[in-house]
Amino acid sequence: MLMGEKVRLRALERLDLPTVVRWFGDPEVRASLARVDVVSLAEEERWFDALLRSTTEVAFAIDAIDGARFVGTCSLHRIDWRNRSAVIGIVLGDVVDRHRGYGSDAVRCLLRHAFDSLGLYRVELEVLVDNAPAIRCYERLGFIAEGVRVGARFQHGRFVDLRLMRLLVTEWSRPGLSSPSPSSTPTPTPTPPQPRRKRS
Repeated sequence: MLMGEKVRLRALERLDLPTVVRWFGDPEVRASLARVDVVSLAEEERWFDALLRSTTEVAFAIDAIDGARFVGTCSLHRIDWRNRSAVIGIVLGDVVDRHRGYGSDAVRCLLRHAFDSLGLYRVELEVLVDNAPAIRCYERLGFIAEGVRVGARFQHGRFVDLRLMRLLVTEWSRPGLSSPSPSSTPTPTPTPPQPRRKRS
């Protein structure tokens, strides 16, 4: 379990999946994700079974500390252990749980895990260029824009642009970004996670 100021990250469980499927039924949620189709519970369960066996995907449930409510998920995708990189993703489900600082706190916890525990060097993400609140959030966490993938996604009948952003461990170590300086802490050796035991 990873603790932040407003949220805790715990292992995603099979019992969480019906709630995730309900979130994905919300067009506003899907609009911010790479996936634009409604997902079924059976599809989500197949994804979860693959996750349990994976050493290149790590997913967490986000619980709000105030009330211990399940409010979203966050994950590291396409972990490349040789090049020590990964892609970050986050979903906050219900509208009442957005714009309350849960997302930024969850990402901060996930970055700490990626850099300080897993020994990654680079984390990146893609975000819609017109999603100004998300971009501001990522910039506050230290992410730097690297470019724009023009027309990279077809959504709502039109092609939209995605902004590519990155954060390196050396940039994460800047004062104020919640990580010790590299001069005082040795670089961890990358440690691939072991697949979780499959639960029924």
